[in-house]
Amino acid sequence: MILLAGLVYLPLKWNLIIGLLIIFFHDALALIPVNPTQLLFVPWTILMKTGFIAASPSVAFVISYPIIPWLGIMLVGYCTGKLYTHYNASTRMRWLVQSGGGAIILFIGLRFLNLYGDPAPWQKYSSMGFTFLSFLNTTKYPVSLLFTLMTLGPVLLLLAAWERAPKRLSFFIVFGRVPLFYFLLHFLLIHTTALFAFIIKTGTSLRDIDFHFSKSFGGITPGVGHSIGWTYVAWLGVVLVLYPICKWYGLYKQNHPGGWLRYL
Repeated sequence: MILLAGLVYLPLKWNLIIGLLIIFFHDALALIPVNPTQLLFVPWTILMKTGFIAASPSVAFVISYPIIPWLGIMLVGYCTGKLYTHYNASTRMRWLVQSGGGAIILFIGLRFLNLYGDPAPWQKYSSMGFTFLSFLNTTKYPVSLLFTLMTLGPVLLLLAAWERAPKRLSFFIVFGRVPLFYFLLHFLLIHTTALFAFIIKTGTSLRDIDFHFSKSFGGITPGVGHSIGWTYVAWLGVVLVLYPICKWYGLYKQNHPGGWLRYL
């Protein structure tokens, strides 16, 4: 965000070019080997890779969102936003359909070749279902080219489809107006809920819970969970619980413009 604050002063086309160059070619840079003993390891991890940076024998910084790959997505998103301020609906829909469809086609082609775009190549299994899941199992940490194409492509098509149905979007717009607020709340709510569900299911005392990061935000033992069906139920429950809160905050933010609320 700090980098974007400076880059917005460049012509829009240069922001788009820089963003696309990062998205399409940062995977190649990530192949450069940099090990923890090298001087460049810390800045390289912060900029390009995920990993742990040890500050002491007992303290480490976790890098989950390296700067450069996500900067590319942010720049392209910033340029896409201009479609809503500089172009009419028909032109905007054409751009959204072409770019979204192109992203999906490019994802399928590159993923099928299995040569570039993601550090985890897909594999063939005896089951067609597992092979399909392997095909879709792209890398988010750090975000790869193929993950970007397979997620943003459908999103762009949805934006184009929803151009003609704005009134039906009121439910989704509530969250879209306060994305960071929702993200922070949902993160806290879902982890708290999971923790108490774990306590109830296993009979573990709250005093016995290890809240260190390495213990998965509360020592929830791997394998002590629920089916994918119940996972979707939990996800939908969190969304519905936070809907009225996000709606209230969105109205409050609208009636109190400016100040630090702009960033939440």
